[in-house]
Amino acid sequence: MTALVVRQGTVWPKNAPTKTAVLQSALPDSITIQWEVNNTYQAQFTAWDDGSEAFGMLAVQNSVLINGDWFVIKQLQPNYTGGTNTMDVTLNHVYLDWASRNYSYYGNTMKWTMNGKTYNPDASEGLTKDEVIAKGDTSSDSSSDNTEVTESLDPKGVIDHFISPQANITFSYHGDFDKRTIVTNQDLSFMDVLSLITSNWTTAVIFPKGLDIGIYTSAEFYQNHGTRVDYLHDTPQMQLAYDTTSITNGARLISPTATEDISTTTTTSETVNTGSRANEVIAFAEKQVGYPYVWGGPRGVDYIGGTDCSGLVSNIYKHFGITIGLTTYTQCNDGSRISRSEVQTGDLGFYNPGPHHVVMALDNNRAIQQPQPGQNCNIFNISAYQPDYWIRNSQMAALVGTPTTSTENEAETNTTSISYSYFTPFWYQNQTSVDRWGLFATSDMTLSTAQTVDDAKKEADSNFNLNPTFSLIATFESGEKIVPGDVAHITIKSIGYSTDLNLVGYQIYPYSKTQQPTGTYNSNPTNILDYQSAINNRLDGSVKSLSSQLEASTANRQWITRKAVERGNDDGEENAT
Repeated sequence: MTALVVRQGTVWPKNAPTKTAVLQSALPDSITIQWEVNNTYQAQFTAWDDGSEAFGMLAVQNSVLINGDWFVIKQLQPNYTGGTNTMDVTLNHVYLDWASRNYSYYGNTMKWTMNGKTYNPDASEGLTKDEVIAKGDTSSDSSSDNTEVTESLDPKGVIDHFISPQANITFSYHGDFDKRTIVTNQDLSFMDVLSLITSNWTTAVIFPKGLDIGIYTSAEFYQNHGTRVDYLHDTPQMQLAYDTTSITNGARLISPTATEDISTTTTTSETVNTGSRANEVIAFAEKQVGYPYVWGGPRGVDYIGGTDCSGLVSNIYKHFGITIGLTTYTQCNDGSRISRSEVQTGDLGFYNPGPHHVVMALDNNRAIQQPQPGQNCNIFNISAYQPDYWIRNSQMAALVGTPTTSTENEAETNTTSISYSYFTPFWYQNQTSVDRWGLFATSDMTLSTAQTVDDAKKEADSNFNLNPTFSLIATFESGEKIVPGDVAHITIKSIGYSTDLNLVGYQIYPYSKTQQPTGTYNSNPTNILDYQSAINNRLDGSVKSLSSQLEASTANRQWITRKAVERGNDDGEENAT
C-alpha cells in the first residue's frame, strides 16, 4: 500500500488546522494526477476502509498530500461491493480551491479614483482624434458606476490591483510581460482574474508549485530538457489529432482609446457704457418694475411705487435732482428732439396723439414704462414698440455722460481632456489562413497597443488562432518521469514526421509500477503544417513508387507480347518447311 497524508481542512488559510493522519489504504494503481495547461489540475484515488482515523478523515474540503503537492477533496463516492467498503476520491490542487473561493470587491481592494470627472466610454468609438476635437468635449462632471476606468498593467499589476491575499498563497512572476489596458472598476473572483490574465496575455502559463502560483511567459515555462520521443522506441502508442473549431482569422478591429489634454484659448469681448452715472439711473429705474399702474399716482417726487406713465419718468428724474413736467403734455417740452439712433440712458420717448404716453430709455435697445391700467411697470424692447419721437433733457444727458463705449477683450485658456481612437473600426482577415482553412470570424477585437492600421493587423494576427489546434498524445512506459512545460523532440519515422512539441498536459500515476503515464503535446501553429507536409511527402513517395511499378509492369507486358509474337512466327516457319 501507499502512504498519503490527510489533513483536516485546507492548508491555504493562515490559521489552517494542523491535524494530520497517514492514509495507508490508497490503492497505488488508482492514484492519478491530471494536469492541463491553464485548465485542469486534479487528482483521483481509491482507498479501502481499513478502520483508520485517516480513512475517516476523507471528507470534502480536507486536504491530501500527493506527490509533494496538496490537493483538496471535492467529491467522494463510497462503494459497497463484495463486503469491502471503498471510497473513490476526486481532488483539486489547493490553488484552485483557494482561487474559486477568493473574491475581490473593487470598493474595498481596488485602487482607483475618478478625479472628479467621468468620461462616456462609448463617445469616442470609431472617432479619430480630429473628429473627437471637432465634435467637442465628451467629458461630464457627473460620476457613473457604469463608466469604465482603465489602467495600463502587467500581470503583477493585475494581481496587486484586484487581489489582497489573506492566506499562505504567494505569487511569483517569470519572464517579461508588456503592459495592457485593463478595466479596473469591476468585481472579479480570482478565477476571473486568472482568465483576465490569460485572455490579455494569450501565451501566458499559470502553474502552481505548492502554495506559490507562478505566472510565466511562454518562453520561461516551456524549456527544452533534451527529451526525445520516438514512436516505437520511446513510446508504444501515439495518437495525433487536430481540430479546426478553435480557428479565428477574421474580425472587426477596434482601435484602443487614447486620452489627451487639449488646450484652447477663448477671447471674449464686452462693450461697456462709459457714462458717469448711467448705471445708477438704470438700476433705480429697474426697481420700479412690477409696481401696478396707478392713474394720477405720486409724481414729481423721489418715489418708488405705483403711478402712471408720466409719474414714473418724473419720479426717476426727481431721484437724481432733476425737475421736469408732471404730464406728457409738458414733459415733451423739457428737452430737444433727437434721432432714434442717438437714444441713450434717460432719453424720453413720446407717442402721439397728444402725446398720450411717455417711456424712458435704459439704453439704445430697451425702455421702461407704466403701460396702462391693470398692468404693471415693465421693461420692453424699443424696436417692438417704437415711440413717435424722442427728446433729450440736457440735465439728464450731463448726468449719464456722453454715450461713448469701449470694448474689453479677455483671453482665457482652458484645458480639456478628450478621448479618441487612432483609427476608425475596420474589417480584417488573415488571407493566408482564410485561403488555407476558410473564413472563421470572431467577435470585435479591441486592440491594446496598435496606433496605425498596419500595427492593428499585426496585433490581430498575434491574437488570432490562424491554424487548427494540433495535439499528440504519447503513452510511456510505467515509471517514466514527465516534466510540465517540457519541450520534446517527437519523431514518427514511418511518415517522416520530426519536430519539437510542448508538453501541455499529462496523466501520471506517481505510485504505480504498472500504469503507463501519458503526455499531451502541442506547439506553435506550424506543427500542423509540418504534419501535413510529412503526409504529403509520404503520399508523393507512394505515388512515385506506384508509377514506377506501373511502368515496370507495362514494360513486362510489352516484353511478353513481343516474345509471344516472335514464338508464333518461328512456329509458322517450321510448319512451312
